[in-house]
This record gives sequence, structure tokens and C-alpha cells, in this order.
Amino acid sequence: MKQPTCGQCGRPAVCSINNVNLCVDCYSRFQAANNAQLRHAMTMLNYLMDEMDFVSGLGGLSRSPRIKLPPPSPILANQGPMNFHNINVQGSVVGAINTGEVQRIDVAIDQIRFAGDPALAQSLAHFTEALLASTELQLRNKTEILEQLSFLTTQTFTPKDQRKPGIIRSVLDGVTKAINTSTALITLWDKLHPLLSKALS
Repeated sequence: MKQPTCGQCGRPAVCSINNVNLCVDCYSRFQAANNAQLRHAMTMLNYLMDEMDFVSGLGGLSRSPRIKLPPPSPILANQGPMNFHNINVQGSVVGAINTGEVQRIDVAIDQIRFAGDPALAQSLAHFTEALLASTELQLRNKTEILEQLSFLTTQTFTPKDQRKPGIIRSVLDGVTKAINTSTALITLWDKLHPLLSKALS
């Protein structure tokens, strides 16, 4: 029996909500959004009870019971390696990179693999990890290349009639120029470039 996939990101699903399959990560985000809405609703109820006490003139003499708000979810600072599904990010760059772009590339790698192109998926993961770990590029350059890579990987599973070939060629050339000072990245890009070009043709 085929493993159901998440309707949001394409990863293996663990549950279904409103007939939409969700993976562990997407389900966690769904729950976090629900908890935030619930906390807001409880805050508004407390506010309305304060208003009623004020209008009745009993604010200083009597106070209706209030809902005890749960503490907001803590924001955790990750100082060690960050493991996405396919991409490993070392602690030295955690907090400096745009994890949203890395997440999009990571999800695209899953979709590319599921579509039957494991060579492209593996090459893309290796190049992304090497880019993030590179000491030959400035953070600004890494960020720009991540954005370009995110665009290209998204285009691989965009219907052909909706792709933007002119922009794709320009972005491919842009990545080639941006990494020309890094021998390690050039070697990996020489493997990835033809695979990407074929997938985007």
C-alpha cells in the first residue's frame, strides 16, 4: 500500500484533517495556529468581562472569574545542527540564514524525488549543504543564491506551460556567476546545472 503524502508539502502523512493529509511538521503548524487563535479568544473574553465589571461599577469591589491564559509557546534558539528532511545545516550558520528558503528547497527535493528523479534530488541537497557551509561566500551572496535556487526548484514541479523560461535561463546564469569564486561549489554546480536544465526544459 502506498504511503499517503502530505497535501501541503508532499512529505509522508501521519494524519488527516478535513480530508487533507498532513505530515508531522504541517500538523504541528496547524496545531500552533489553532492554539494562537484559542489564546486570542480567551484574551478577548477576559477583556469583555473587564468591560462588564467597569460598566456595572463593580470593578473595584467585585471581579468576575477570569480565564487563566496558557503561556505562549517559547521561541527556541537552535545553536546546533538543523536537520531538515534532506538538508543538514551546521550550527555555525544557524540564525544567519533564511530558513524559509531552505525549507522550500527541502520540500522541493522531496517532490523531485517522489517524481522519479533521485539524481537531481541528491545533487540539489549536496549543493545546498555546501552553499550553506561555504566560507568563500559572504552571507549576502549565500542569501541571494538560496533565493535563486528556491525559485529554480519550485519551477521544476510547475506545469511546463506556466514556467518562465527566460527568467529560468537568467537565474541559472546568475547562480553560475555568483559561485565563480568557490572551487567546491563550482564542482557541485557542474553536476547540478545539467540536471536542473534537463528538468526545466
